[in-house]
Amino acid sequence: MNTQGPEDWVKLYTKLQHWSFNWWLSNGFSNDAHTRELVIECAQDAIARIATSTPPQTDNIDAWYYGVLRNACRIAIKHKYRYEEFLDKRSFIADSDYSEDLLELLIDTASTPEDRLIAEETKSIRLKALKDAMQKLNYSDQSLLTRFYFQGASIGRLAEDLNVSKSIVSSRKHNALKRLAKYLPQDDINKM
Repeated sequence: MNTQGPEDWVKLYTKLQHWSFNWWLSNGFSNDAHTRELVIECAQDAIARIATSTPPQTDNIDAWYYGVLRNACRIAIKHKYRYEEFLDKRSFIADSDYSEDLLELLIDTASTPEDRLIAEETKSIRLKALKDAMQKLNYSDQSLLTRFYFQGASIGRLAEDLNVSKSIVSSRKHNALKRLAKYLPQDDINKM
């Protein structure tokens, strides 16, 4: 490795992010939140591989760095499409009855008869709010939340399917819920 200190690693990581972004754009992906997540994921994967590898004896070390990054991007795209293969977009909450099940749970857990009556009366409004909020999420967040909360997939199963660690799936789920909460009415968030 030709780097001497932390600042060299930061420079290399920044370069890898730039290359990753260009790679995803050149392969037909749009400049959206999901692509930016993939850019960061690939750059992180590449820097980890570089840090644990012995670089070849070459005058053009950047070519080797780019090759490591390109392989990380190809692995990510392979996993993305493998993941999408078993996900049917029709299973998303925006197009399913799963959201009604969630609202039934909210109604059943209301503490007083008055709360249950209010929850029942506002069910259709809340159902629409939940569907609208889910539609505003990117594909990755929609599929993760749908599979975990409405199809019963475990963190371990999701980690296996995505070929990432359980902690990464937990983190992604937590972040997806935070993004979902931005689009939900405050009273629904307090009851979830």
